Amino acid sequence: MGIVIDGEVTEIVLRVPYDRDIHLGELLVMDDNVFDGRRYLLRVTSIGYGYEAAENDWAERAAGSIMLMDGREEYTIYHRERRLYKEVKCLPMGRIEGNEIRPVKTIPSHFSSSREPEPQDYRVLERYMGDIAVGRLRSGERALDIEAGIDGNTFPYHIGIFATTGMGKSNLMRVLAGSTMRSGRYGMLILDPHGEYYEGPPSEPGLRDLNSRRLRVYSSRNMRGISPLQVSYREIYTSDMASIYSVSEAQREALGIFWRAFGRDWLREVHDHSFEELVERFARIERIHENTLSVVKRRVDNIFDMGMVSEDPDYSVSNQIIADLMEGRVVLVDTSGLREEEELLISSVLARRVFEHWQNLFLEHHDEFQRAPPVLITLEEAQRVLQDAKRGVFPRIAREGRKFKVGLCAISQQPKLIHEHILSQLNTLFIMGLSDDKDREKLGSASKQDLSPLRNEIKTLNVGEAIITSPFTPFAIPVSIYSFEEFVRNYREEQEGTRIEHDDGFV
Repeated sequence: MGIVIDGEVTEIVLRVPYDRDIHLGELLVMDDNVFDGRRYLLRVTSIGYGYEAAENDWAERAAGSIMLMDGREEYTIYHRERRLYKEVKCLPMGRIEGNEIRPVKTIPSHFSSSREPEPQDYRVLERYMGDIAVGRLRSGERALDIEAGIDGNTFPYHIGIFATTGMGKSNLMRVLAGSTMRSGRYGMLILDPHGEYYEGPPSEPGLRDLNSRRLRVYSSRNMRGISPLQVSYREIYTSDMASIYSVSEAQREALGIFWRAFGRDWLREVHDHSFEELVERFARIERIHENTLSVVKRRVDNIFDMGMVSEDPDYSVSNQIIADLMEGRVVLVDTSGLREEEELLISSVLARRVFEHWQNLFLEHHDEFQRAPPVLITLEEAQRVLQDAKRGVFPRIAREGRKFKVGLCAISQQPKLIHEHILSQLNTLFIMGLSDDKDREKLGSASKQDLSPLRNEIKTLNVGEAIITSPFTPFAIPVSIYSFEEFVRNYREEQEGTRIEHDDGFV
């Protein structure tokens, strides 16, 4: 592919034949021509023109001559194969040593040659690809025959999925959920405000097409065969108000007083009491201002007007959702039939219930906690509730979740709107096509790996292409994401093969 002509430890420059097709992001292997057995894994980060000539302006003069001829006759470039070449800059991603990839702390010998990787070269990467496969390892624009993904045990260390509309976020999320189902070793709670995961977009498959017993669905819409979605008023804490409303300090103090006065029945009590009764009890004794009481009372009444809040103190889907997650299932909560404040309230309550259950296992039931699967809570349009690092349950999960095996998956088109402290907690990033420079810069700062050499590649990502950056891999992994249609087809073939083995008595 090319010969070393320049560089240093952090960048290798190759001279590549002018007629050799090569792309940004392409993976190469360099065999050291002095030290036998020493191999380097390289990644193309820049491609430029090069020419060999005695005069510095030869290329400009040759181009002028071609223009003057205007196609009437062909301009002859003598010794074309020697004169013309491509100058290709590469990032040394690691030195292959046995079954490991070591950091690069030296440079290849002079004039060492690069080549396309062979199957044995890629074999060393398989240990880093994880058990939650989302696609194939990508070299430039070419998908290789090596599955790529993440380790499900890293779910509690939090994930970010970032892409402009139309670049494949929802397809990636469906594949991630399907792969989690296939594994059966992890729980996933998907909070879906758009109703796009179960049935899928028009003319595309959804999660229901997997026909998996590891999928549980709850919906705010009246859907045949789907469990209805409701939570008890006793599950709504005063802190959940901050997830849907901007709460002033005075309102926060009033909510605290209501909690101390009524406990978990606070919402029902505030709703059942008239404004005048609340003024009589709390304005005079607790010194809550009447305007503050009026705002809180109105918001509580609005919550009770939501069809998602049950007046039965014992009814809720939360316990069943927790049981499903404990069994390693994917739980899809479709909130597409709700207004935004309703959707955020339900999402906040369910996420908090899951978090507190795993936290309680850790604190009081150590053996059961050890058996509990890691769980991932996915949040669409995450910038809505992650702009403030202290408000609501989701920032708390980002700060504390890894200790209790609970991870947060933040999905967003605008990572620049997510609070930098929360963004820094997301250890694994799926970076897809992003059109905004500020978004790319924000992710570059948050990544646990240096993405600056990959900025050109990130700018040119196509639909369905991603870079996975994680502290659990030796370098940022280039991936071609499966189309969910392809994933469904492969999943069904696997399940059919398993059934045949059972029928024949092999398993």
